[in-house]
Amino acid sequence: MRISFSTAVTPSTLRAIWAALLDSSQVFAVPLSVTRDVLAGFSDLVLERSDYESAAQYYNICRGHGIQGSNTDFLICAVAVARDMPILSVDQDFTLFQKYLQLKLYPLPIGL
Repeated sequence: MRISFSTAVTPSTLRAIWAALLDSSQVFAVPLSVTRDVLAGFSDLVLERSDYESAAQYYNICRGHGIQGSNTDFLICAVAVARDMPILSVDQDFTLFQKYLQLKLYPLPIGL
């Protein structure tokens, strides 16, 4: 499957991404060079000190409610919230985090 990120992400593109993410044979079979090519379509974000501070706060908030997560997951949450960006992930931890953080998640398409 080839996904072009030079155009706007459409619902059909999101469904294709979800299908690829949910099919573990595709996810783990993707060569690193292809992954780099796909990710090259996205600009890099500059992280600020406040992103790391927010990530630590999010860790404490979730941990206080009995929810554990990785430092990386909470940094992703902090960056997404600060920049008003939705998170695309099949990792169910983000659904748990969303109960206590102001996260926006792309919904899983029906039928996948």
